[in-house]
Amino acid sequence: MGNKGLIALVVIVIAVLSLPLLTSGNKSYTPEEVVHLFVEATDSGVPATVRPYITVKSWEASANEFQSEKDTTEITVYQGTINGIEAKVPANLKGDKGEKDIDFLLRLEEEKWLVYGMHLVVQNFEMTMDLENPDKIYEDLMEQAMEQVPEEVRSQMTPAMKEEMIKLMKKEVDKNKFNR
Repeated sequence: MGNKGLIALVVIVIAVLSLPLLTSGNKSYTPEEVVHLFVEATDSGVPATVRPYITVKSWEASANEFQSEKDTTEITVYQGTINGIEAKVPANLKGDKGEKDIDFLLRLEEEKWLVYGMHLVVQNFEMTMDLENPDKIYEDLMEQAMEQVPEEVRSQMTPAMKEEMIKLMKKEVDKNKFNR
């Protein structure tokens, strides 16, 4: 065996021995495991810890939303359902600020389950927090609120009035950020 053969053998041995180290960071988690890791990461208050568990689009649109106060969260994750490349995982979160039932919405991207939204009910309003399109929640809430308004009042509302109401909702949410 010449020098070239010896070098090739060494390269192959190194490649084979390092393969587990190179692929260990790419472990595929189940949707339930991702939800648990996501909640733990958000509870850290450090936005960068959330990145491995959310879609790229969610990170680009909502990265600054993951700066929350630490909450002693107890999480119970239930068996989710998978429908093609999407999954829905129910969970119950308990912490210093109360208890919430949340359905986490995940999508399979590059062979990894990643969170892209959350569905929950707050004060009789059902809402989906789309992390990829965070402003959509205000439109959804406005639509539900308008269903509660009598038709004679709704018919008098201009688009500018509705837009002003959405601005007020955003201002109120910013004042009282949703924290677990």
